[in-house]
Amino acid sequence: MYKALFGLLCLLLLSACGGNKANTDTTTSSATAPVEMGAKITATGATPLSELIRKMADSTTTWQPVEIDGGNTVNGMAAKTEGKVIEVCQSAGCWLTMKTEDGKEMTVLVKDHAFKLPKDLAGKTVIAEGNAYKIVTTVEERRQTAKAKGVSQEKIAEITSSTEEYFLSANGVIIKP
Repeated sequence: MYKALFGLLCLLLLSACGGNKANTDTTTSSATAPVEMGAKITATGATPLSELIRKMADSTTTWQPVEIDGGNTVNGMAAKTEGKVIEVCQSAGCWLTMKTEDGKEMTVLVKDHAFKLPKDLAGKTVIAEGNAYKIVTTVEERRQTAKAKGVSQEKIAEITSSTEEYFLSANGVIIKP
């Protein structure tokens, strides 16, 4: 009796883990077909990364409350972008970084850790869709951080501009072949 129940339990567990392989696979073995991960998205309407960052940096851009990881809300925008990957999280596959030709970067975070990105994505082109936002660190905040780290007064005085970091909380990603 116990063997039959154990066998049934094992069968149920195996079938539950069988899911959609394209959404959970952490390899990019297919050389000819795009690999889809997370929510079903399409490549249609993807904005080049440089164009999205330019729009996000524009002071006239209208922001609205959008949901990001953990149900948190920030001012941002719905976005779908395409870019080349330069770095990927090597421990949990939870983020990747894309870079434009002029050196601007965007970090794509897997929203709510819903899927894992392959660790071998560097150099590949991806399309990511979700909510984009930026974090601005003011001169004063940068100086306070530098002071807390023990940076010299001369170096702190050299901090004269704020920084902008760009993020996208992704619901889905397409890895192009």
